[in-house]
Amino acid sequence: MEQIQDVGYLIVNVSTARGAIPLSGAAVTVMYEEPAGSSIFTVLTTDMSGKTSKIELPAPARALSEVPGNIKPYSTYTLQIEKDGYYTVTNTNVPVFAGVTSIQPVEMLPLAEYNSDNVYPRSGLEISEGSNQALSG
Repeated sequence: MEQIQDVGYLIVNVSTARGAIPLSGAAVTVMYEEPAGSSIFTVLTTDMSGKTSKIELPAPARALSEVPGNIKPYSTYTLQIEKDGYYTVTNTNVPVFAGVTSIQPVEMLPLAEYNSDNVYPRSGLEISEGSNQALSG
């Protein structure tokens, strides 16, 4: 992880129906990237309004944005959002800046039933915040 000297904040807002219906009870896993792979920072659950509590995350100091070079003035995190009956969503490269509360919207799509036993197919959707591409898995 980058040089960490400060903290930023994140609230995840989970919904369905193009943001019209909040989803309570969704599990939100917050991970950060390390040279050896991803590490879980915390796991949260959305409330009745579809939001997680505000969490504090390590972020580089604001002063780094004024330093020339290739130093990122923010940390990036990966979010994995799961709820029974919905496709799992993975958001990568979610930026967190020091001293800023970021609100990350996540829209979940319902799974279609494919047999009479109410068994849902397993699949997921990966979204990279750094690009406009969505990868289906």
